[in-house]
Amino acid sequence: MAIGARRGVILGVAAAALLLLVTSARSKAWVAPLLEPKQTELELATRIANKVALAQNSTEVVVPPRRPGKLTRPPKPYSLPVLRKSWQGQHFFDGWSFLDGTDPSHGLVNVRIASNETFSRGSLAIFDAAHIPYGFGVLPSYWMLGQNWPYGGEINVIQQINVRKNNQMVLHAGIGCWRDVTSEQTGIGGKQESCDSTKTGSPAGCNVVDDLESFGPNFSKSGGGVWAVEWTDRGLNMWRFARDLVPDDIREWRPEPKTWGIPVAAWASGTCPELKVYEPMKIVLDTKVCGDWAGEQKTWKNSGVDVKEYPTCAHGVKDPTLFKDAYWKINYLALYTL
Repeated sequence: MAIGARRGVILGVAAAALLLLVTSARSKAWVAPLLEPKQTELELATRIANKVALAQNSTEVVVPPRRPGKLTRPPKPYSLPVLRKSWQGQHFFDGWSFLDGTDPSHGLVNVRIASNETFSRGSLAIFDAAHIPYGFGVLPSYWMLGQNWPYGGEINVIQQINVRKNNQMVLHAGIGCWRDVTSEQTGIGGKQESCDSTKTGSPAGCNVVDDLESFGPNFSKSGGGVWAVEWTDRGLNMWRFARDLVPDDIREWRPEPKTWGIPVAAWASGTCPELKVYEPMKIVLDTKVCGDWAGEQKTWKNSGVDVKEYPTCAHGVKDPTLFKDAYWKINYLALYTL
């Protein structure tokens, strides 16, 4: 046999050996005994081909040696959050308690429910709403509340009034909790960096303002969106996704917060150590009409309402047409354990 033809046969044998090894990836039990320590399958194929080449008294097939270094280990698998509880459809109100009594924020009308289940450190809450209440004198809220306010904490995920366009996310706490101004976030931090809500008449907390499409008529008419709250030992992160930008992992009920990018709002436990010691919180949904903030006279006059026809919020309540958009349309609420 000519030398060129013989080398072609040898290279063909080497290629066949390599192909056999690669295509047998699903059943490698026969390969393992042949592999020497730290030997790759390519090197095994080369060794087989070299032996064939030597038997034919020909030149060996040479493969450059591997670069020296330690063997790399695959990264540890990332554990996805585990679904703990969800509310949706006709069973949404199962496991909730309705407020029975006077509204503590002095609303003329207040529909408020609190979950029997709690939200705590080491949890992820995902809330999907197609419509959020809005209108003159209306204050909708989706929030978490601890015991002994404000020392037990309060986390506001959705909170805004009237027909404004920016949602705001707020953390209320006791003395010694601050918003870390160096935290990476897409929202705009409010002027108040202290989250201290212990001062009489000043329950402001420390807020972060979302963009102009996060609340009001335009937001709800666009199909609403999804809010995600992650609470870990490192702190608190909140995301908000418009309907057409909801990640696939959320849609498929396998959320991966590490893939969502920069949050809208972030509070680090380094500057708010209370986030490491808060007790589990109740989840609250409510719609308030008038009362504190939304019903205050200065706020009412600047809301855009016809103050000649409705000089006060109390006058506005008498006209139900002002509140035709003051409703929730919730797809689901889900709690995950991180």
